[in-house]
Amino acid sequence: MGMMSTLIASLSSYYPEANPAYVGANIYKDKQERNKHIYRVLGCAPAIAAACYRHRVGKPIIPPNEELGYVENFLYMMDAE
Repeated sequence: MGMMSTLIASLSSYYPEANPAYVGANIYKDKQERNKHIYRVLGCAPAIAAACYRHRVGKPIIPPNEELGYVENFLYMMDAE
């Protein structure tokens, strides 16, 4: 869980335009802007969770497959062997 929370927190450096420390505290007052960042976290969370799991069990990390859907892709990244 510590690895997962650290990686989620690190997304703020990957998307600096989403960090209120850089662009101001009013960034999330716009609903469209707020939803964009929510979708980013929801999109990255399965890949991060699968990578954390595979790292913990000592297996190589599998990148996402763009041809699969959200749930199918998560299951693929968890155990694609």
